[in-house]
Amino acid sequence: MANYRVSSEDPNLRYYEPGAVIIAEGEENDGTIYILNEGKLGVYKGVRKVAEIEGNGVFVGEMAVIMNEPRTATVKALTPCAVMAYTGGVGVIMKKLPAVAEKLFSTLASRIEKTETECKKLAAHMEELMRENHRMNQEVIKLTARQRSLKEQIEAAENQIEDLKRVKIEIKGRAGKPTEEEKKRDEGKKRRWLFFGRG
Repeated sequence: MANYRVSSEDPNLRYYEPGAVIIAEGEENDGTIYILNEGKLGVYKGVRKVAEIEGNGVFVGEMAVIMNEPRTATVKALTPCAVMAYTGGVGVIMKKLPAVAEKLFSTLASRIEKTETECKKLAAHMEELMRENHRMNQEVIKLTARQRSLKEQIEAAENQIEDLKRVKIEIKGRAGKPTEEEKKRDEGKKRRWLFFGRG
């Protein structure tokens, strides 16, 4: 049973209620190209909504027909929608509905132009990112060299501290021992004491 109502005035015009599935992801395309005339559609990949379509004269599902591939996304009505459905594929539409075919190719040309513009923007952004990446690499090299220099300075300072500690220990050790001059002076005092003490 169809999930839409066909217009009594135009057999290509279908009316969908909210929640109705117009295109199902993964199904084989039957050559039908849709044009949204009124309402809002939701585009889903799996259960995740990835886009919304609204407006008058917007093509829906045409790429699967042009590429002759299965439908790549599910399209549901989010509001009451009026949708034109043209069957038979691109060849039939070109022969029987040249005005629709002309609009389709005009839409495709516009999309290609938009895609090219986006590609140029992405290329420029990529080039800018590469320049920034090069600049950051140079900064990393400088920081690495600075880090190495600081490490060497710290090691030198630590060696100086160790040298000072050893000198301090040596000075402390010498502080409790008499010098050679003090030894001689004490020895002279002892001799004089012995000499005079005996007299």
